[in-house]
Amino acid sequence: MTIGRGECHVTLLNHCISLVLFNLFFSHVATTTLLHHKPKITQRYAIPAFTNIGEWGLHCFLEISDSSLKKKAVETAIELVEYSLHDKGCISYEAFASLTSDNHIEIVETWEDEASLKAHKESEHFKRLVPELESCGTMTLEKFDF
Repeated sequence: MTIGRGECHVTLLNHCISLVLFNLFFSHVATTTLLHHKPKITQRYAIPAFTNIGEWGLHCFLEISDSSLKKKAVETAIELVEYSLHDKGCISYEAFASLTSDNHIEIVETWEDEASLKAHKESEHFKRLVPELESCGTMTLEKFDF
């Protein structure tokens, strides 16, 4: 069977897209592992998502109001992640920058139970860093359990 010129271009494009996605995923894993020094993070990728009934999750979205505040928002989010990963009951805590919008940051958290989440909200680092994030823009929150 011979492959036409158009099919060859599509196949090459598919391979390029696969390579880019592969590199994006593994650069994120490496960055996460280097930033947080917590072995459970690398193990998380081997566990299917949403398998433990009773866990609590949050998605926090920050729309940065001014581009001059982006550096402060990113540094504050990284500090919040670094501290929160060591809170009792924290399963995962990640911060992501949007690939499509320069002014969006998302923080995704998973907690063993509601009591762990409540204790996190009472921690010194939460009370100090979340208001700093809120001063950078508009924050919205989605809470769910699974």
